[in-house]
Amino acid sequence: MKENTCEAFCCRRTTRISRMAVSFARMNRIRKCVVLAAFGLGCAFLASILLIDPGKSLRFVEPENLKRMSGINLVQREKTSSSMHEAFQLELQLLRTRHVLRTCERLNASGRLLSTNKTLAASQFDSIYIDDDRRILYCSIPKVACTNWKRVFLIMTGKMNTTRPGDLNSGDVHGKLEKKFLRTLNNYTMEEIEHRINTYYKFLFVREPFERLLSAYFNKFTTKYNRLFRRAFGQRIIKLYRKNQPKTNVDDGGDVKFEEFVAYLLDPRTTKRRPFNQHWMQYYELCHPCFIQYDFVGKYETMQEDADLVLKQLGVANTVTFPSYQKRVKTSNFLAQKFANISTEDIHRLWNLYSIDFDLFDYPYPSLLLNSSHAKSRNQS
Repeated sequence: MKENTCEAFCCRRTTRISRMAVSFARMNRIRKCVVLAAFGLGCAFLASILLIDPGKSLRFVEPENLKRMSGINLVQREKTSSSMHEAFQLELQLLRTRHVLRTCERLNASGRLLSTNKTLAASQFDSIYIDDDRRILYCSIPKVACTNWKRVFLIMTGKMNTTRPGDLNSGDVHGKLEKKFLRTLNNYTMEEIEHRINTYYKFLFVREPFERLLSAYFNKFTTKYNRLFRRAFGQRIIKLYRKNQPKTNVDDGGDVKFEEFVAYLLDPRTTKRRPFNQHWMQYYELCHPCFIQYDFVGKYETMQEDADLVLKQLGVANTVTFPSYQKRVKTSNFLAQKFANISTEDIHRLWNLYSIDFDLFDYPYPSLLLNSSHAKSRNQS
């Protein structure tokens, strides 16, 4: 009973801190500075009024001391607020990594995480990028800023003609540059893999699973330049899940509807034919977080702050910066709209397909399922 109470307290604490981190991350730079400055001033004011006497209770500072302490240097205040923010981030990281460990224990005990019951082969580590010089492992998850992280890894090789990751063309990053300069863990023997897993700094970045799925759909099936995906997947999806479709659209594989993409994911025949593509494969299958104990769990929702902290922990913050950009249109803005044509039952089935990812990385049961009036009206019609 006591353990359950403690676990519930930790879960609530993790959720509150995560929400605070997301709210802070969504502020613009000026508002962040105002918040941190106000926090720092508040702490400085409290420190100027109260002093803790070792072994005794709090006591007020005498007027003489108050005058002397009132001239606190502004730069020192800024340093204090900055260090306090970093301490907050580190505590958040501790909560995230502990949550993953506890969830893995629970999943293994229940038998839900079947992939850990079999021996992993070297080929299953093809999503994990390695920097042997700096002793780093990074698990790349498509649609979670993986292009920018590959840019950072390329800059860290010291073999690019620029020091700014944003200068590297995305096509080259996923093409000739990756092939020539980057290496993944599956190129090693299992003995070498285990040694690196046990001794290197390991990190990954995740994202709300439904939002990532929608981002993958937009990128692979609604853009003109992704003809390869439309032909490889779009043709089959349209052929299987759309009736009375003109032959020209089937041949092109274009115009895949989101509900057809969801039907493809839910169809048992899909994974029997071959594993999910990496762009919609589950996180636990890509990164094996119950086999690899990651030192850092970053989130797309707090990307800039988390990325800056990772680079600082890697000791490269002064030589490379994570590309900063603001998307004009956020995928999250389209979630309700795109899921409006999906039944409540299928939304739940889709959640169940990715439920381990939701559990491992502390994402709540999707609000689309909690407020399913759109699905109810669809079922009643």
